[in-house]
Amino acid sequence: MAPLARAELVAVQWHRDGYLSVRYLSDGGRYDVHSVELYVAGVDQALDVLCALGLLPADLSTLYAAGVRAGLRAGDALDGQLVEDGPR
Repeated sequence: MAPLARAELVAVQWHRDGYLSVRYLSDGGRYDVHSVELYVAGVDQALDVLCALGLLPADLSTLYAAGVRAGLRAGDALDGQLVEDGPR
């Protein structure tokens, strides 16, 4: 079994020095299965990291939102059903 599959709980802490600590815990939080520390420059980057780790839904990511905005500007957003033109 993969180590992260054994994790029951995830503890996230954002330190004053800008580091984001993510700890994957098992057995009610008693055992540290895996941990990672990353430097994040701000709230947007912290949200992106947590989304990339699968701890938050992807639609909270600023990168996801930027992609949606770019699609809207390019006219890629559709309302309703997509109907392909075929031979008539």
